[in-house]
Amino acid sequence: MKYLLTVILLLLSTEWGQCQKPTSQLLHTLNGHTGWVTTVAYSPTGKRIVSCSTDKTLKIWDANTGKLL
Repeated sequence: MKYLLTVILLLLSTEWGQCQKPTSQLLHTLNGHTGWVTTVAYSPTGKRIVSCSTDKTLKIWDANTGKLL
């Protein structure tokens, strides 16, 4: 669950729309789902992250702070 989100954030840790070398620094760990995370996507602006889970929830996160909205 959280491992998938951690990997996604590590891979997408550059500013949205800029061509920079990604860092391997952990930005945030997103905790909230009680089931397996099946889908993760960034908003077109890069300001939000949406995650879906087998716990039948969809969660929206602030990409800058990692806080659940």
